[in-house]
Amino acid sequence: MAHSLIGLLLDPNIAFILMMLAGMGIYLEVSHPGAIVPGMVGAIALALFLLTLGSLSVNLIGLLLVVIGFVLLMLDVRLPSHGALTVGALGALALGSLLSFNATSAIGAPTLSLWVLAVMLSVVAAIAGLVLLGVIRSLRLPVTTGAQGLIGQVATVTVPLAPSGRVKLLGEDWAAKNVAAPDEPIEAGQQVRVVAVKGLTLHVEPDFSDIPPLMRDLRLQARQPLLPPRTRNDT
Repeated sequence: MAHSLIGLLLDPNIAFILMMLAGMGIYLEVSHPGAIVPGMVGAIALALFLLTLGSLSVNLIGLLLVVIGFVLLMLDVRLPSHGALTVGALGALALGSLLSFNATSAIGAPTLSLWVLAVMLSVVAAIAGLVLLGVIRSLRLPVTTGAQGLIGQVATVTVPLAPSGRVKLLGEDWAAKNVAAPDEPIEAGQQVRVVAVKGLTLHVEPDFSDIPPLMRDLRLQARQPLLPPRTRNDT
């Protein structure tokens, strides 16, 4: 039984699959810390691959290229390369795999099937693409924590803003300052929108989101100062 298992593992195609599973498991564990299952599968696959490494005539340069390929995949998750590193990684994985297992083809030793290589690289490309897509989507999400997460939120005035007062935002009481029209007080109960956060003070402006566009334009025009009438001496 043990000899049959070792004989199976010595097949270059099986060894290649184990190597790719090991790399992908570590890659997924790095890109999704705490997932556990990918890391566990990767560790087992790596142990089985290392078990057969001494019996296989593996080209070390090719193996180094494979390692570089998976390192590039991991870096692409952390760096804003927009997939460029992943393309390079797939090239390194393809070339490294061919060098690793097909370097002994001239002496008649078993070699890696191109079909197996193509299927595994397609799986790697698909998984890496999904991971990158998730990373890009997460980067595009608005910030919801800290001071930046308060910008754009709607608060309710509790102490009239003339121009400073108090507002209630997300159940908390904040000092606030009307920066849109400091000379026009905003009465208690009205809605304001946060435009900036300076220390512990919110900079706000009246919120017109619930007002029809026509009424909103009229209010904005009413807040603009009238120009003085022109005289004959004006140039």
